[in-house]
Amino acid sequence: GMAAFRAQEVEILKEALLSTAPMIMTGGGIVETEAGRQCLQSLQHSGDVAVVHICADLADIQQRLSLAPERLHLAETVEEIWKRRQVWYEALSHYQFHVPRGQSLEHTLQAFHHFMQPFPTASQPEFRQNLTGK
Repeated sequence: GMAAFRAQEVEILKEALLSTAPMIMTGGGIVETEAGRQCLQSLQHSGDVAVVHICADLADIQQRLSLAPERLHLAETVEEIWKRRQVWYEALSHYQFHVPRGQSLEHTLQAFHHFMQPFPTASQPEFRQNLTGK
């Protein structure tokens, strides 16, 4: 079930954090468990890893999820989940990347690529200059 999925998700994140990967991307649900939030919290002062919250418009998220009905077996509305996660991500992320409403995936990927250049480490000044947020 979902609890087993979330536990596995956290274990994969822990393994990834031990790697030398320049970037690790998680699904939005990583903040749903205390263990997932603790993993992200541990990065708050590392200086080597930046947590970037990709902020998408709620209407766009709902539209995308409507195209994948197998993902909509939820006990809550998408809006309730989105609002809860927003609070956690705002607290746990170093930076935010805002996706304009209605922007195509292609344009989003191009903008994100530009946003993250260069991506050596969060502690380097040139990295910070390309980010907006906290």
